[in-house]
Amino acid sequence: MPDLFPATIRAVVDVNLLVRGTLSLTGGSALLIQLLKQRQFLPITSRQYLHEIYRVLGYPRLLRHHRITRRQRQHLVTTLYDRSVWVETTGSLKMCRDPKDDYLLEMALVGHATHVVTEDDDLHDDLDIVAFLDQRSIQLVHLGEFLAVLRGNPEI
Repeated sequence: MPDLFPATIRAVVDVNLLVRGTLSLTGGSALLIQLLKQRQFLPITSRQYLHEIYRVLGYPRLLRHHRITRRQRQHLVTTLYDRSVWVETTGSLKMCRDPKDDYLLEMALVGHATHVVTEDDDLHDDLDIVAFLDQRSIQLVHLGEFLAVLRGNPEI
């Protein structure tokens, strides 16, 4: 199957960033969701990933403190479903200290990501992971760096 978006920025975005962007109308995470809706980058997703977003947004403390509705949860999942490249992961990649992060790296590999966007220092501080992704031309970036790339100013 031909790649329909060959020049597009393809990114795996850490679930925590999308959750934060749903909880707040301001800040970098909220801007990230707006840019996703405006199709400024092509997110990479999987069934496990969407399930995780929906599950986390359903935590009782988030429901109580932020009054997240089922409709808001479904809207984010539907937006990602409609605007993403879908990948299937096998769970065969095992390289993160936190095994829950392995599927994000596998999504990046299978989905031919250009970026993995996370604030997770476990990933950023692991030189083996950074080198592994770099060898595959995948940039591991913080949210601010990714927003700068999307603005066409990657040096910020």
